[in-house]
Amino acid sequence: MFLLGCFLVRESIAGFFAVLPFLIIYHIFLIRKRKSNSNGTDGKSAIPHITAAYVFCFYLVGVLDITGISNMINYTSPIFRYAININLIPFQDVSHLYQQYISNMILFIPLGFLLPVLWKRFEKIKPTFILGLLFSFTIEAAQVLTHRATDIDDIIMNTSGTIIGYFLFILIKKISPKITEVFNDNDAVYLGWEVNLYFIFTWLAVIFIQTFISSWLLKTFVFPYNPTNYGVVDIIT
Repeated sequence: MFLLGCFLVRESIAGFFAVLPFLIIYHIFLIRKRKSNSNGTDGKSAIPHITAAYVFCFYLVGVLDITGISNMINYTSPIFRYAININLIPFQDVSHLYQQYISNMILFIPLGFLLPVLWKRFEKIKPTFILGLLFSFTIEAAQVLTHRATDIDDIIMNTSGTIIGYFLFILIKKISPKITEVFNDNDAVYLGWEVNLYFIFTWLAVIFIQTFISSWLLKTFVFPYNPTNYGVVDIIT
């Protein structure tokens, strides 16, 4: 378990560095645009929002790595093969896989919390629920192309975790109403679809760039365990 954790940390770091150039370019553009729209203000009010956005993207990278979304090496490796495993019947193995159900739920709690923290329109439960559902569905659909199982239970539990995270946000907001004022940047350029940019940036970075950075980290630092050499056990999702 410790070695598997080291592998996931390495992959998450690699994925974050892969998405970093996209974020830096966008946020430079965002701050410059704010300055031009604010008669020369310094754009410092965007910094808390941008900082939280980096945390959000690191979280997305972690989710994609934990759920086994393939990067480029999976599609080019001679050992890669399609092994379709789809379950559309909910809660068949709940007595045996309850730990996995709980893990899937916990994995998506930060999503339901961070969305309304960063964007005001997600302070309503409906858009938060829909995005959590779509994100989970996209992951499960992508897993059709990997060795991982595509399971309706995962979608249900992931979406439930999103809702729990949303209500956690509501609870904290009642205790500290200023949480949205600090991190929610209402003047962000293209705010209506900014969250979509972060999802696109993250998926592209994980699929097409992360593998090269991960290989460099593997050669530069000591990471003795690589699940791809032994087969990855489905722990989450």
